[in-house]
Amino acid sequence: NKAKLAIWGKLTRTAILLLGKPEAEYLISPAVARISWILKDRNGMERDYAHFTCPFLLAVDEVYQKIRNLKYRYIKGETLFPDEVDQYEPYTIREALNNCIAHQDYEAAGKINVVEQDDELIFANLGSFLPESVEEIIRQDSPQEYYRNPFLAQAMVNLKMIDTIGSGI
Repeated sequence: NKAKLAIWGKLTRTAILLLGKPEAEYLISPAVARISWILKDRNGMERDYAHFTCPFLLAVDEVYQKIRNLKYRYIKGETLFPDEVDQYEPYTIREALNNCIAHQDYEAAGKINVVEQDDELIFANLGSFLPESVEEIIRQDSPQEYYRNPFLAQAMVNLKMIDTIGSGI
C-alpha cells in the first residue's frame, strides 16, 4: 500500500505491470503488458527482436541489455589518448523507456516498441502526447499537470523508475 502498488491490500493493474509474473498478464486484459525490442538494419529490415512482459521492473533492464550501446572514441585537445563516450547516455534510455510505460494508453491494448537502428533509438507507445504537442511544453517551460496513469506513475516514482519533476522532455 505504501509503495502505491496495492489499494487496501488488493492487487492493482499497477502491481501486475511492475511486479507481476508473466502468467499474470491475463488479469489486466484487455491491456497488454509487452515491450518489444526490434533491431533493424540500415535498409529498415528486421534483423532481430525480443519481447518482454511482466514484471516491467525487471523488463526495462532486459530491454536495455539488448540495445547496442557502442563506444565512440575521440581525440581532442593536445593528447593522443582518446576519450570514450557511449553512443547513448543510459539515463536517457531509462527516461524514455520508463516514460513509455508510465504514459502508455493501456486501454488501447497495444505494446511498447523500442526500435534500434544503426544511429537511432525510437521509443513508441500507444496514446497521444500529453498535452498535445512538444512545442506547447517547451513554450510553457513548466511540468505537465496531468498524468494518463497517475497511480502507475506514483508507483514508478516510489520504485525509483521515474522522476516527477516533469523535465523529461
